[in-house]
Amino acid sequence: MNSPVPADLMREVLPGGMKVDGMFIPEGTQIGTDEKSGMAAADVTRAESAFSPFSMGARVCVGKNLAYLELTITMARLLYLLDVQVPEGNTLGQGPPDLMWGRRNTNQYQVNDCFIALKQGPMVQFK
Repeated sequence: MNSPVPADLMREVLPGGMKVDGMFIPEGTQIGTDEKSGMAAADVTRAESAFSPFSMGARVCVGKNLAYLELTITMARLLYLLDVQVPEGNTLGQGPPDLMWGRRNTNQYQVNDCFIALKQGPMVQFK
């Protein structure tokens, strides 16, 4: 389970600064925390184990296996029948050389971190 917010929840320290865990943080500093930082590992494990889109136990969805099979066959057939390629000259999502280390890979789709989910592409062509 993941938060719908893909980034840290950023805040600016108010005038006068603040102390966190014995460390002084001056005013105007941008600080953030992960959305799960206030949860115990047991809480996360319990929440993850409760997620079951097809139900479970004696009342499990009778079409669960059929649904998974249909999805698998549909995706395999789609990729088999169509030639999927990046359009000629398109660099959307590629890591340009001026980015930091680990983000320069042109063969890996680069995602920008922001407070809300934004994306462009990936751009592909089907024949």
